[in-house]
Amino acid sequence: MPFEDGKPFDLHLLVLHNEYQGQGQVNRQYYYSFAHRIQPSSVKLVQVWRDIRLTSVDVIYIK
Repeated sequence: MPFEDGKPFDLHLLVLHNEYQGQGQVNRQYYYSFAHRIQPSSVKLVQVWRDIRLTSVDVIYIK
């Protein structure tokens, strides 16, 4: 995990046709991807666990 507890970071989520891809502020490196379990248009909440300071969230939907 590239993020440290208590340290701020930015979260960028790309919503692709078959998966989400995410990256954080640490060198803007690609960190993870996961397949859609429900339609992206049905997503209403993003939950972040751990003792972090989330300073911004960008969600980019790519059709």
